Formats: sequence, structure tokens, C-alpha cells
Amino acid sequence: MFRDSPIVARDIHLSHATGSVYLDCLTLIFPRRGRVQFHSTGQSHVLSHGQAFMAQDGVGYEIEPFRRGSVTAVYVHKDYLLDQLYWLHAPQTRDRLAARHLIGLIYEDPVQILSFGRGRATLLAPYLDELVHLTGAGSAERDLFLRQSLWFKISHLLNPFVQINQVEDRTSQEASGTSPTARKEATVIARLLTEQFARFWSTEELAAIVYLSPVHLRRVFVATYGITPRAYLIERRVEYLAFALCETTLTIAEASRAAGWSNSSNANRHFRAATGMSMSEYRRRRGPGSRFPGAETDHLPR
Repeated sequence: MFRDSPIVARDIHLSHATGSVYLDCLTLIFPRRGRVQFHSTGQSHVLSHGQAFMAQDGVGYEIEPFRRGSVTAVYVHKDYLLDQLYWLHAPQTRDRLAARHLIGLIYEDPVQILSFGRGRATLLAPYLDELVHLTGAGSAERDLFLRQSLWFKISHLLNPFVQINQVEDRTSQEASGTSPTARKEATVIARLLTEQFARFWSTEELAAIVYLSPVHLRRVFVATYGITPRAYLIERRVEYLAFALCETTLTIAEASRAAGWSNSSNANRHFRAATGMSMSEYRRRRGPGSRFPGAETDHLPR
């Protein structure tokens, strides 16, 4: 879907239910004609013109029209979105690596219903229509900045209606990514590893949860995410460590244990492999009391 652009928009004409959809991106769906029912996360929502359905990456949903209807769907690549959210919340996080964990706390709800009214829907309509046109007939290279401009205008109009959480009052959660062609077993394991990254997981235990053999689970997971379950778990732990070193006063040993490593030397080895810095150096450069990232050095993590 994102071969040429991180922002894709499509008009969808509905005469029957779509069936379950799982996408590895932020999804925004705007009813344009008729009422539409959304089924997701065990709940159902009936939306009409002046509302939008917003789902995080990896969240399944189904769309069902009342008789006939049409919607405009906007899909935004999660890495592209993460960069925007990092800068939007720059005062709260000092490093992009830590941002993934922080964003998972701020935008904890996997599905939101945005009710902005018909007046604002009228303002949104030309931006949505132009984005759909560029997706279908535009040149990705020539029109990238125009697509971004349209997305920024849409975001600006919707932002007041997006619910966010106070980070200090929430427990750690993070939505995990999936692939448009992901096997359900792989997405279940990815979400489990993301939400419980500090726990020791054996491949046999994970495989039993989704009724696969360890070898088959590894094959399915690599086909979906490009890495093994163990490598995926290490990535989640490193992201948490970056968050803890930047945003908390936990000692390195305490942060290592909270991330799931029994000793800090093992944690430091994986952290250095991911960032190019030891945990102590990372905290000194990025942690509480440091200046804005990049101000004191031009060194970038590898």
C-alpha cells in the first residue's frame, strides 16, 4: 500500500459488510454518504457524516453499511506518523527511540470515534477528495509535499477531537504493528510480547498459546515481521530502556530489571547494539537535564 507514499486515501463504496480488516498503519475512515456501522475491539459504533473512525495499527475492524453507503479511508504509515507525533510531543520526550513507548502511553485507546460535526466535515471534504485524487492519479515524487500538506490540514482540523492520556497516570502499554498480510497467530504473539516485554518467554510457551509448533511459529513470525520473536522482544525492551533512561529516575540496574533483563550487563550489550551507545552514555546525552537532542553533539545512534 505504501510503496510510493506514506499517505494513501481511497473512496470506498459499500453495499455489504467488508469482513475483518487488519492493517499495519493508522486508519481514519470518514462516512460520506449514509450511515455506517463499525465493529472493532468487541464494540459497535454507528457513524454518519460529521464523524470519523480512527484505529491504531494492528487493530481489526469491519465496516457494515445500512443499505448502501460510502466512506473515505485515509491510511498513514506508522513510522511516518511516529515522526510527527514525536515532534508534536517533543517537550515530553528527548529522543525518538523513546518516543515509540511514550506515544503508546499517550494514545492508549486502540479505537477512537471522532465527532466533529457537519460544519467541520464540510471543511474536510475538499482535502479528502484531493488526497483520493492524488492517490489514484498523482505522481508520488511530484506530489509528495502536496499530499503532506493535505494530511497536515486534515490533522489540524481533527486534532482537537483526539483523546490523549496523561502519561504519568497511565500504565505502560503499546500498540504493536502488523502487516496487511499478517497471520493472526503472529499478530497475537507480537501484541503479547509488546504488552508483556518484561516477562521471560520461551518459544515453546509462545507457540502453545497460538497452537503452533515452535518451528512453525518462528517461520510465521519471520514472514510477518521480518525478525524472530526473540529479536522482536529485544526491540521492545530496548525501546522501554530508552524511555526509562530519558524520562524516569530509575537507576540503570532498576531499568534493566523493569525491561526484563536480570542483569544490566546483558541489557547494556543489547542496548549498545541497537543505539551505538552504552546506557550510561545514552542517559548522559539524552536523559533528564540534558539539552535538546542534538544540541550538544552531532553523534547519532547507529
